[in-house]
Formats: sequence, structure tokens, C-alpha cells
Amino acid sequence: MKAALTSLLLADPDLEALVGTRVHWLTLPPGEAGAPYLILQEISEVEPMHLEGPTGLRFARLQTDAWGERLADAVAVADAIEDLLNGYAAVSGGIRFERITKEMRRDIGPVDADGTRILSRVSMDFEVVWSKET
Repeated sequence: MKAALTSLLLADPDLEALVGTRVHWLTLPPGEAGAPYLILQEISEVEPMHLEGPTGLRFARLQTDAWGERLADAVAVADAIEDLLNGYAAVSGGIRFERITKEMRRDIGPVDADGTRILSRVSMDFEVVWSKET
């Protein structure tokens, strides 16, 4: 799911215009420069069971953190993510995204991002319902 979601985000022209290829899971890689950028984190995932075993459907909570030099930069990235993901349902990269739904959004900042610069952040949580394409 992570690779398919990353590819989906990187293929969006609106988001690409803002962050280029700066879409990462968990942390910004050492030496990565430039803002705005996007950090993704899977907070949790469950796979419901029925009497015959796993259903194959998974429910994940995804956190997206849009970082920018100014709050307006982080907001622009967050808006692009929300426009793309909220309500998304399609097959991408071998993953069937049954439904992606925004659950909450919060502005955070300015914060010391890496010990050398102050950045603003907009964080959102999404529920991602997905399965492997069969």
C-alpha cells in the first residue's frame, strides 16, 4: 500500500508542482534540502477477520504532514493532498483503494523542524480502506 500511495502522490501534477519528489515515509532523509515537503506515516492498520479467516480488506490510519517555510506553503501542500486523497477510490499500483477519507486536519507551527530551521506544518489523518488487487 505504501509504494502505491507514494506513486499516486508523486504522479499528481498539483502536488508535484509544490514538493517535487520530496514525499517520504517517517522522516526526511539525511541531506534532503528544500521545503515544502511531505512526510507520511502509517499510524495503525487492522485486517478484520471472519469465521473463514482474514477478509483481505485492510483499514489503515494514514498521517500526512505537509511542511513549509511559511504556513501558507504548508497549507498549499495540505490542500493538494486533501484534493487528491479525500474521497479517492480506484486501483493504483496493484492496490485497490476502496475508500480514502479525511478524518481530521490541524495546523501546527512554527516548529523547530531539524535543529536548524523553523517550519510550519499542516497535519491530516486519513482512513485508508484497501486490499490487494486480485
